[in-house]
Amino acid sequence: MSEIGSQFERLVAIMARLRAPGGCPWDRRQTFDSITAYTVEETYEVLQAIADRDWPELTDELGDLLLQIVFYAQMGEEIGTFNIGAVMASLEAKLIRRHPHVFGPEAGALTSAEEVVARWDQIKRQERGAANGGEAPESALGAPPRGLPPLPAAYQMSARAARAGFSWPDAAGVLNKLNEEIAELRQALAAGREEWRDEVGDLLFTAVNVARQLGIEPEAALQAATRKFRRRFIAVEDRLRRQGSALADASPEELDAHWEAVKREEARPAGRTVQNAMGDLSAAPVAPSAVAGRLPIRDLRTPQEFQACVDLQRRVWGFDESDLVPVRMFVVARKIGGQVFGAFDGERLAAYCLALPGERAGHLYLHSHMLAVAPEYRDHGLGRRLKLRQREDGLERGFALMEWTFDPLEIKNAYFNVERLGAIARRYVPNQYGITSSVLHAGLPTDRLVAEWWFASARVRRVLEVGALDGQEIEQRVVVPARISAWRSAGDPRGAAVQAEIRAQLTAAFAAGLAVLRYERQADGGGVFCLGRWNEPLNYGPPRHEGDQGAHGK
Repeated sequence: MSEIGSQFERLVAIMARLRAPGGCPWDRRQTFDSITAYTVEETYEVLQAIADRDWPELTDELGDLLLQIVFYAQMGEEIGTFNIGAVMASLEAKLIRRHPHVFGPEAGALTSAEEVVARWDQIKRQERGAANGGEAPESALGAPPRGLPPLPAAYQMSARAARAGFSWPDAAGVLNKLNEEIAELRQALAAGREEWRDEVGDLLFTAVNVARQLGIEPEAALQAATRKFRRRFIAVEDRLRRQGSALADASPEELDAHWEAVKREEARPAGRTVQNAMGDLSAAPVAPSAVAGRLPIRDLRTPQEFQACVDLQRRVWGFDESDLVPVRMFVVARKIGGQVFGAFDGERLAAYCLALPGERAGHLYLHSHMLAVAPEYRDHGLGRRLKLRQREDGLERGFALMEWTFDPLEIKNAYFNVERLGAIARRYVPNQYGITSSVLHAGLPTDRLVAEWWFASARVRRVLEVGALDGQEIEQRVVVPARISAWRSAGDPRGAAVQAEIRAQLTAAFAAGLAVLRYERQADGGGVFCLGRWNEPLNYGPPRHEGDQGAHGK
């Protein structure tokens, strides 16, 4: 048996053990109905990892999705209806049956993807006809999409219609239809008729066809639009709060003015604007989420590019002039062998990173001073791509270690550093920068953990190649509650208390020789530092002055 076959057998055996008497109480309690919600959730997480082009994350999420299949099959075997073997046999037969151009007498007969899709649909109609007593289904649309949410179901139905020849020849035609549906909705509203629901449904279905004509997956587009709306809504709230007002107190005209102001700010960041032959380097593009995973990354070298980095600091962290890292720092970094990389969407800077070289105990290392990603590009893997570019460049130039500092209260960032990159932490720096102008700290001490990223360590190689960390013995856990961000931003005393408790626990753990090796995410949104013994002999010794470690904790 192949290794993959053996792995699959072990997986099935593990699932059976979890469901057996004496197994896991939670797994034993589940039913077909109770885990359907998890199946939907895992499917969407797979789709998000694909959209992010995050292959290690996709590996993990596909494993979670495979678990759902094995779970269902185990329950089927327990009640005597089917098992995993039947599932695989059904899939095998279906793949061969629906690919006669590969496995059957029609081998080699089809040469284009379009021909394959048409043949596939024909076979499916024949199968449905056989299932209905030999009567072929009346419609080329086939059966309604089963189990899909309304938006992807509408997309699938319109795609079937298009393959049957019932569609507009181009996007212009469907846009005209969209205008027609808008006009009909206006007429219904003006007449006070009750067909509003039908007209809105027609409008949405036509919008799905617009997306299909343009090659856009409508659900992904709607998710991006929802994120954009949330970002802008929060920005409007912030503007009103700074004026001593609130949403409930503002007139529609005031709200509209603030909304338009936020849109202008996204298109052109506050602060000094640099215009040259490259245009406005830090202005936001129209649809960044669709391209963030493919943006080119390159060296930054010109004063205009460095100024765009300064402008981006204002947008990302809300720094005032006293906290901004100036253009001259970027110039110095380039001259002394540091790293200044940027990701560009056309001619606009979407993200950048800055690192400086240092020396400790006779060893050279890199200190990553900051990494900034424009708000509209976040959560699409761009920050990780910049870090990987730093690692690649560092290895080429003989560096073995990169360090940076990060806020232990920032759950998402801590998870990214430890689990997604493979960094460890074994040094704690209290109040590294004093009280800063950044809204992220809300007046609390700027405590920092020092991340150590050993480029060629077995740990980092495993994270980057396999996307998983395992086999590490954990001796202590330090919990970061999910509500810490809310407490901190609201000035709640619990924020300061949690920070002090985490500081005491981590400082004591590091003094005892432990290091942060894992970071767990909790179901309620909280995080857990998992500490154990660092088992790779990689150590340059502590810096002479901990408080001199650079970086704004990004």
